[in-house]
Amino acid sequence: MMMNRIVNSTTLRPDGVQVTQPINMNGSWSVNGFSVIGLPLDKSQKAAFNFTTEAGYRRDPSFVNGSKNFANNMTLGQVVNFNYNLKEKFFVGTEARVTYNDARFSANPQNNAKYFNYDLNLDASLNLPGT
Repeated sequence: MMMNRIVNSTTLRPDGVQVTQPINMNGSWSVNGFSVIGLPLDKSQKAAFNFTTEAGYRRDPSFVNGSKNFANNMTLGQVVNFNYNLKEKFFVGTEARVTYNDARFSANPQNNAKYFNYDLNLDASLNLPGT
């Protein structure tokens, strides 16, 4: 479904000044999806591995120097995390994520880019007595 959106219209004047104006433009849309598989490591479910696969596509319109531009961004990602709970007092979680990005620009194809993002996270919490 196409949606109207307020986007930037950017123009570089001959004197070197960049002018940016908000305009209403049609053609913005996005779609996302993911799938998760959780594998408990014991019957009490205190520890578990989770595997998530993510995919998305986004189309954002804009104007660059008077020309209509569409930024088309595709992302594909894989996430693995491990969570451990000890008697509802202590929690620790780790996560590793790899995301592939493919960005394409209709008005400036020289700016097209394909790249990976890598993220590592560690979370921990401790519930103190009286909380």
